[in-house]
Amino acid sequence: MNVGSTTLDSWVRQLRRKRQGFTPSANPITAKQQRIRELEKQVRRLEEQNTIVGDSYDNALAESIDGLYKAEVTQRQHWKNRQHVELATQTWIDEFNNRRLLKRIGYVSPVEAEQTYYAWQMNKYYAD
Repeated sequence: MNVGSTTLDSWVRQLRRKRQGFTPSANPITAKQQRIRELEKQVRRLEEQNTIVGDSYDNALAESIDGLYKAEVTQRQHWKNRQHVELATQTWIDEFNNRRLLKRIGYVSPVEAEQTYYAWQMNKYYAD
């Protein structure tokens, strides 16, 4: 490569400035601008890995839960005000997550099944 030393020096200075956060017009990039660029790069990487973009199974699960909620709570009665709906919603969520008995796991609640699972994992871990 037939490049003069002044040209190489210029390229080295330009590269150093770029690494220090200076743009070609010699305006420094603020810490906020640098952070925004880093976050944009992370978002692009995540989108490429499909970790942000949901799939049809995510949507199907959400639709299923939404349908259950509507059928079991909102469509069963007329509500006087928003507070009554909020209370019924909180009660339903608590029942759904903690108290309902699931046939697939032996007619036990999700909380009880989870506790049993973790106890089994701990026993298995300490047995090894």
